[in-house]
Amino acid sequence: GSDYDTTLRFVESCRQGGCRHFILHARSAILAKGFSTQQNRTVPPLDVSVAHKLVRDLPDCTFALNGQLKTLEDCARHLVEYEDLPPVHSC
Repeated sequence: GSDYDTTLRFVESCRQGGCRHFILHARSAILAKGFSTQQNRTVPPLDVSVAHKLVRDLPDCTFALNGQLKTLEDCARHLVEYEDLPPVHSC
């Protein structure tokens, strides 16, 4: 699902099975003819707020973003933009 509640329910079910570390590809897929897998990994923007909400709601788990934070400048910008939210790792 694309809404946060669906994502949270999915992560909680994995958590009940013992998983405590999650790597998030927090972007919506575009299922359009002619839209490649590569484009789906780069074109839709990541919704990093999902990762921060999960960190807040499931503090005993760790979450890593798959993408977007590629340089020290990206990390610094992310820290400024999400200053009041819990930290998220990046892969």
